[in-house]
Amino acid sequence: MAALVVATFPFPPTHAAGQLESNILDVGQGDSIFPVSPHGKTMLIDGGGAFRGFPGREEHTGTDPGEEAVSPYLWSRGFKRIDVVALTHAHQDHLGGLTAILENFKVNELWLGREVDSRALSQLEAVARQRRTQIKHEIRGETFAWDGVEGEFLWPEIGATEIAPSAKNNDSLDLRLKFGDRTLLFPGDAEKAVERSMLSEK
Repeated sequence: MAALVVATFPFPPTHAAGQLESNILDVGQGDSIFPVSPHGKTMLIDGGGAFRGFPGREEHTGTDPGEEAVSPYLWSRGFKRIDVVALTHAHQDHLGGLTAILENFKVNELWLGREVDSRALSQLEAVARQRRTQIKHEIRGETFAWDGVEGEFLWPEIGATEIAPSAKNNDSLDLRLKFGDRTLLFPGDAEKAVERSMLSEK
């Protein structure tokens, strides 16, 4: 007699075992990338965000991609927690959707580059602390091991604790992931001069 197997919700997370995934999510403005390690560790790089803001606030209109695009995608794959959320830089089209992510998921660590005098970034960090997410500032030259994947931060070069008056593309937290013979580069919005500086030493 054949056995009956019943799958119940919530389903276990799905990932490509033994492979390094890089999923590019459609968030409209900005970007959001979801790497998954060969053994199922998760990282979300940026969360998109409309320049006009989000619904539910009198002074803003527009959609929240963290709530309406990124979260549903992660839920559809069975993910309820994220090991790392990395913010490349504090422009609205990268940062805006991350508040919803911190509120909707258990996030272990929030990686930031250069600290910026930004109300939006301060609010994001406040939510992270409230949710007991560890905040870590990363700079050029630091390396990390991520579940069988070699990682390195290629930028920013300036000290992470030095507060900038405003967010700039060239302050982007740039990281590289290497697994086997494959290398993935996530440069945020780094411009040509920074890209040349990074590549000249690699």
